[in-house]
Amino acid sequence: MPPPKTERLSKTPSFLLPENELWADSVLKTLTKREKIQELIFWEQNDLSPYLDIVPQLGGVLLQTPDLRARAVLTNQYIQESKVGVIIGAEGAFGLSLPAHPDYAPPNESNLLNLRNDSVRNVLSEYVAMQLHSMQVNLNFAPSIAPLMRQSGMQYDLQDEKLQTDMTSTAYRYHRTLAEHKIIACITGFPNIRFASEERNISENIKPLWQTENHKPIIQLIDSGIQAMGVMHYPYYLQGIEYDNQLLHKPTVDNSLRKTTAFQGLIISDIRDKENSRIYAYKPLCLDALVNGSDMLLIRDSLTEVIDFLEKELYNKLDKKRIDEKVKRVLMLKSWTGAKDRHLIQIEELLNAYQPATDQLMAENIYGESMVLLRDYDNLVPLNQINKYKPYVLYAEGALPSSFIQTLNDHFKVSPIAVAPFESEAYYQTKEKQIKDGTIILLADENLWNKDDSRFNTFINNLNKARLIVVWMGGHRALNYMGNVPTLLLSYGKNKTAQRVAANILLGAMPVYGNLPFTCSDNFCYADGEKRAISRLKFTIPEEVGILSEWLRPIDSIAMSGVNRHAMPGCQVFISIKGKVIFRKSYGFHTYSKEFPVQNNNLYDIASVTKVAATTLAVMRLYDEEKLSLDSTVSTYLNETNGTALGNTRIRDILLHKAGFPAAPPVFQFIRAMQRFRISGKKETVDNKHDTLYRFAFDDTESKDYPLSIAESLYLHKDMPDSIWKTVIPTKLNRPTEYKYSDMGMYVMMYIIESITKHSLEEYVNATFYAPLQLERIGYNSFRHFEKEEIIPTENEKIFRRQLIHGYVHDPVAALLGGVSGHAGLFSNATDLGVLMQMVLNGGSYAEIRYFSPATAKFFTSIQPGSHRGLGWDHQFPSRSPNIADSASVETYGHLGFTGTCVWVDPKYEMIFVFLSNRIYPNADNKKLMRYRIRQNIQQVVYRALWLGEKKERANHKILEGGEVSIKQSVN
Repeated sequence: MPPPKTERLSKTPSFLLPENELWADSVLKTLTKREKIQELIFWEQNDLSPYLDIVPQLGGVLLQTPDLRARAVLTNQYIQESKVGVIIGAEGAFGLSLPAHPDYAPPNESNLLNLRNDSVRNVLSEYVAMQLHSMQVNLNFAPSIAPLMRQSGMQYDLQDEKLQTDMTSTAYRYHRTLAEHKIIACITGFPNIRFASEERNISENIKPLWQTENHKPIIQLIDSGIQAMGVMHYPYYLQGIEYDNQLLHKPTVDNSLRKTTAFQGLIISDIRDKENSRIYAYKPLCLDALVNGSDMLLIRDSLTEVIDFLEKELYNKLDKKRIDEKVKRVLMLKSWTGAKDRHLIQIEELLNAYQPATDQLMAENIYGESMVLLRDYDNLVPLNQINKYKPYVLYAEGALPSSFIQTLNDHFKVSPIAVAPFESEAYYQTKEKQIKDGTIILLADENLWNKDDSRFNTFINNLNKARLIVVWMGGHRALNYMGNVPTLLLSYGKNKTAQRVAANILLGAMPVYGNLPFTCSDNFCYADGEKRAISRLKFTIPEEVGILSEWLRPIDSIAMSGVNRHAMPGCQVFISIKGKVIFRKSYGFHTYSKEFPVQNNNLYDIASVTKVAATTLAVMRLYDEEKLSLDSTVSTYLNETNGTALGNTRIRDILLHKAGFPAAPPVFQFIRAMQRFRISGKKETVDNKHDTLYRFAFDDTESKDYPLSIAESLYLHKDMPDSIWKTVIPTKLNRPTEYKYSDMGMYVMMYIIESITKHSLEEYVNATFYAPLQLERIGYNSFRHFEKEEIIPTENEKIFRRQLIHGYVHDPVAALLGGVSGHAGLFSNATDLGVLMQMVLNGGSYAEIRYFSPATAKFFTSIQPGSHRGLGWDHQFPSRSPNIADSASVETYGHLGFTGTCVWVDPKYEMIFVFLSNRIYPNADNKKLMRYRIRQNIQQVVYRALWLGEKKERANHKILEGGEVSIKQSVN
């Protein structure tokens, strides 16, 4: 709805206010007849050479080059040479650089008026205004009101008052924001429709255009005080539609547009369409436009010829007073916008200020706002059950949607399958065999799916309709034969940005709340569209959270300095803020031999991070389900511990490392036995009980009795984990005790979890967390599931297993348990750990699945009374922790891992930081990672970037409030 009267601009356009008259009158007196004609010309320039040598003075110049440097150079030339200034024009509904980039180009301009989200509309208009202002643009030919007009085939439901209100409100906001920066938003696309017959005897009693339903939004815009109107001066000839009641004939521009609607602004006739020049002679039409009410002509052809013709003919058709009124209106606009005394653009400073990342985000916002989830009968969106149904992406042969597939692959692996239209039945049968029962995502447009392609239609119908998602990357016209599609997402484009946004919507990484702006058929009507909220991490660029990418560049040098100084062979860094993954990068190699570079999907042994990534999460779930009490003792859940010190230990004390446990379970005799086996072998004489243990516990061949692989050619007897547990039960504890970090506590918690759930810890966390979260690269005993080339080795162990530990858990106690323990054993990449931590930060939910309550998440991760830790979670010390960045808030929780890993979650900034490395390769005595503070320094870079982002935002606010801040300062 147009703004209330108190917010409306004056109906008298700002540029026509008295303060602009004095200069305009003084200039008008100095102009010759020809110079006045030139003031009425808006010249579209497509090449890079100025026309100043031909026409030294023009009213306006519409620069069309997508090259910002060339535009700035030309603008400076016009500013320097023009005697009374020149109006610099642009056709930049979405700004200057955005439409020129093929990957970021937004949907067509009609979608601009369909933006319903106030924040997106405001950000876009402010973005465009700032960009145009920095390039000295005075007039922007946008937005177009053509979408408000009646169209062939399908149309807006203009009877719906809300649609009119939404669209006019968007156009008004856009106009008002540009006006605040002294830029004219010339509303374009106003139709000058003429009678299509040879007889042009049009009755003066025809129903005025302004009384038709189709044009009420335009009336509202005019009443709101828009300052310029672009008229399409060539006639339309659209078959099958009767325009007799909507004719805009000769007197209308002047008599009706100015008098009936009280429009006082500038009228510019667009006479650029040469296709129609065969019907109307070009130069006479220019004359016709000025005679019948237009103030300026937007032309691209025959510049000097048009000027010559008008100089000869215009004064014969109009009196001098009316011509002077038009010229004065142009001059007053120059005065108001500052075109008469523009300063030169500082080109290098300006170009440095432009950020392609900003364009990318703006394009994503526009696509995200305009996409429509038309239908989702089976609630497939977002894709939260991919672990049950393998995802396939069908796409047109020869047009691999790489951006779409990569975006999905950031979360889970998809199988792309190319298909072609109009193929044989056998061809489609072969394709069907490739697709087993799963989720089928079809990316289609009119080039792939045609209503006349019966065999392709049969192929689609034969697919699993219950799991079929169609992403239609085209226009509305094909929707009339898609009425049976159960899940349909409509995209208004198919470039990389559109693909990425569509994939993120399917994932739940971006919201969808668009509505169909057209009534297309009985199946799809105006305002159709389902809403989905964000439920998953989005992989994006730092600029989305207010951080410039360049501010994170020091991470590269810090990480590589660690690699070069042999603090670790390589590492992975993962950073997310506010649910946006803004940094994910791998450095270095698996080993110092530099044979395999570290990839983002490679797995690290995360050591004690297992405590929070497996055991603590399981405890939180069981606590939330009231199956576990923190004030109960171990014996409540493990009967075999009755009567022992261990059995009397409270669960709460175990999680706080206050149970008096030794640093590790007392399993030295088993480790010693492993050592003796590797040194001596099985065939040595049995002469004492330790020899018996190593002869019994280990074998170099896998078998039914020795199924547990703990290293290359080293297998554990199936009864050994139970034997170890029995030796742990009578452990003497130190009581009372203060905090003492211990692995034994989480080892004990594993048995409690298994007792309650009746499943192994590995089975339980897989089924409860990792599988529903669609985490495919986290788990125990990675050697079972992945190739060695995907796993990062740890220590070249010389004492116990006497080999390079690669794919097997490094921790010797976890190894003696078959690789699965509560204190160590997990392998993961940084991404899967980041998702896991995001679930906790979300309060126990992710991708619309709840794992435990927000209260439980808050309780366990908060600092506990009498301790500096949370329940199972390590914490930032109230003053400063040597393990965390100095700027981390006191709320920060997470954990370190012995192998050189860490996860930290800072709720204050909604930040997740994951660092994985194998600093213990080839020797666990390597302490350089800690000495050089690699992890902390990288994390500190992020906090500094957040601080710079806040500073930048304050500078932008100052600009909006009229403060003197340079363009570069506002961006950088």
